[in-house]
Amino acid sequence: MKNVNTLLKSVILYNTKKEDIEKIKLAYDVASICHSDQKRQSGEPYIIHPLEVSIILANLYADTNTIVAALLHDVLEDTNISKEDLAYLFGDYVVKLVDGVTKINKANFSSREEADAHNTRKLLQGVMSDVRVLYIKLADRLHNMRTLEHKSKEKQKEIAKETLKLYVPLAAYLGCHDIKHELELLCFKYLKPKTYIKYLKEEKMFFLNNQEVIDNTINIIKDELKKHNINSNIYYRRKNIYELYEQEKKYNYKEQIHDLFAIKINVANIEDCYRVLGFIHKHFKPFNSKFKDYIVQPKNNMYQSLHTTVFIGKQLFQFQIRTYQMDRVSRLGLTAYWQDNKVVMNDELNHFDFFKNLVKINQNCREDKEFIDSIEKDVLTKVIHVYTPNGEIITLPVDSTPIDFAYQIHSSLGNHISAVLINGTLSKFDEKLKDFDVVTIITNEKQKPSEDWLEKCKTSKAKRKILKNLNNQ
Repeated sequence: MKNVNTLLKSVILYNTKKEDIEKIKLAYDVASICHSDQKRQSGEPYIIHPLEVSIILANLYADTNTIVAALLHDVLEDTNISKEDLAYLFGDYVVKLVDGVTKINKANFSSREEADAHNTRKLLQGVMSDVRVLYIKLADRLHNMRTLEHKSKEKQKEIAKETLKLYVPLAAYLGCHDIKHELELLCFKYLKPKTYIKYLKEEKMFFLNNQEVIDNTINIIKDELKKHNINSNIYYRRKNIYELYEQEKKYNYKEQIHDLFAIKINVANIEDCYRVLGFIHKHFKPFNSKFKDYIVQPKNNMYQSLHTTVFIGKQLFQFQIRTYQMDRVSRLGLTAYWQDNKVVMNDELNHFDFFKNLVKINQNCREDKEFIDSIEKDVLTKVIHVYTPNGEIITLPVDSTPIDFAYQIHSSLGNHISAVLINGTLSKFDEKLKDFDVVTIITNEKQKPSEDWLEKCKTSKAKRKILKNLNNQ
């Protein structure tokens, strides 16, 4: 059975400070004592859970305070230890992290829904002061999903649905794709078990049939890069079968999915990224409409890469080209900054649209349910990326319209829309925007919102602004 030494083996790979190791050992001892008379539904000692959560975070190179808080993350909720005791032993900062993931007793609320809404808001408010709170919660949920077989079938589906709705998009927004992908697969397994098994079998057979093509393609690129003295790391990934399932619902059959195979090429610098792109297009015909330059225009979760899709025989292959540091950030997201101080990590978070929206929604919503509804509609949903005429990327929920776009930029822009151009063409106010549309809003000070605008927009932010303006007319 795993113990603190299992955790320490992961920690000392990146942190050998004696005082940090001793602090982690003390946290483990305190957590073990606090949970000594508790067991999980599997029958295992309860301490296994916080230990596994800490190991997940250590594998992401988490700082010492985060690991300590992870070991202690359930003690305030499930044991008799006080905040004062924790502060005396580990400091106020650890207490703040532990409190951030501690749920308020449901007995304090009139309904379970009210309690869930309040606790979710409390968690997200904790993120505003320190993003580490969310990473502890994500690791906590990941381990709970890994051990979900010990719950009833009904509870399995309930937890999987919540995970898919809340924690998967949060992991995506933080750019922590390793956690996101594992959560998706586990949710898929419990929500659609027969389909999950079917896709596993199909995936295995599909890649066996195409393995030779993949290997030959990689060898062609390796030879080209070797000839030009470009050091690289080349490998391929299979598409996450949950993502494949979602894509097939959209495209109806596998052959239309352009990133079923993704060959990843990591190089030393940005200049080499573009050189590699040229070599790929020299050997394989590009599918131009699928080219994306996320180096010049990074995604809002810091993701940077060149994406190009090419024809190889009858199959489409996607290449992803980036530097080693870009690859690290693409896998770890904000956790790539663990070894910097928390100010740096939170400063990076301030560049994320989801964080900015989180702050604004928290300021505008008094009721917990209103807050959660707005988060689900405006933040935790599939998004599109559209451009302003100046090339700025605006992130919006799928099915957003120019009205949503205008209000996302500024209230006065939304309140005075008189005309809309999408990709230079005059368009309707309720036209659904698509990825990479360029949207131009033409305003007139005499123009005011009308009630029918409420039916022509998607986001709760736009609806709130329209209602506010209508009430003031």
